[in-house]
Amino acid sequence: MQKVLVYRIRGRVYNQITHKPGIGTNIILTAKTQNQNSEWDAGYQISVQKQDGSFEIPEVVPGSYALSGLWFEEGRVYSTTIPINVGNADVEGIAVTIAPGVNINGQILWEGKPSLEKDELTVMPMPVDLDITFHGVARVDPGNFFTLKDMGEGTYRAEVQGQSKDCYVKDVRYAGSSVLDDGFTVS
Repeated sequence: MQKVLVYRIRGRVYNQITHKPGIGTNIILTAKTQNQNSEWDAGYQISVQKQDGSFEIPEVVPGSYALSGLWFEEGRVYSTTIPINVGNADVEGIAVTIAPGVNINGQILWEGKPSLEKDELTVMPMPVDLDITFHGVARVDPGNFFTLKDMGEGTYRAEVQGQSKDCYVKDVRYAGSSVLDDGFTVS
C-alpha cells in the first residue's frame, strides 16, 4: 500500500420539480474504471440533508468519476449523471440539477422477419459510466415502437432484450447518427 493525496468534491443540488434545494437527493460517486472481475461497486453514497442542498464527498482519490443525483417521488425516479475529474485539487462548485426527464420514442427495425426468443421485446437504457440503470424497461409494442420514459441527463446505451439468439443489434441511431458504440446523450 502507498499513501496518496485525496481531495473533496463539494456542490449543491437544486430540484427543478419542487423548485427548492435538493434535500433528500441521493448522490452516488462511482469510478469510471470498474474492476471487471468484481461486482458493481456503488462507490460513495450520501443523501443530501443540508437545507441549502449542499453536499461534500471527502477523501476522493484522483481519477475520473460519474456523479449521479437520484430523487424519488411517488414511485418515479428522477436522475442526472455528470462526469467529474479529480486532479490535484479539491473540486468545488458542482451543480447537480434534478429535473423532469424527457421521453424518447423509438422503433425497432428488423432485417428480414422478426425473431423473438419469447413474446416480449424490451429496450433498456444503460448509463455509459455505470453498470446499473435507474430507469425502467421499455416494452416494444406490436408495431415495434417503444418509449424510454423520464430520461435524465447523461449518456446511455440502448440494450435490446428478448430477440432470439440468432439476432444481434446491427445499429442504434439517435438524431440521425449512429450511437451504437458511444451511446446517446440526453441533456
